[in-house]
Amino acid sequence: MPAGTQEVPTPLLAAILARLEMAPATPGGVPAWLIDAIGNPLTYDAAAANRKDVCVRVEPALYRRLQAMKERLGLRTTAGAWEYVLRAGLAAAERGIGR
Repeated sequence: MPAGTQEVPTPLLAAILARLEMAPATPGGVPAWLIDAIGNPLTYDAAAANRKDVCVRVEPALYRRLQAMKERLGLRTTAGAWEYVLRAGLAAAERGIGR
């Protein structure tokens, strides 16, 4: 692993993904702070000079769940699905949800 990188524990990623899978696909019932944090997932894979390429290693079952979520939400890329999970998970963590 390159210097300065850290692995995100697989159980944490699995927990975030599980919460997202339970969330309704429509804005009804989703808190405004979460909608603001997620933004527009259809713009996640747009070309932008400020985006960073990253590498992630996960268990096959977690990857299959991510792909299923990507398809269900109509996201175009796996990178976009990861950004969705990260934005939502980080927003929840910043609010202290899941402690």
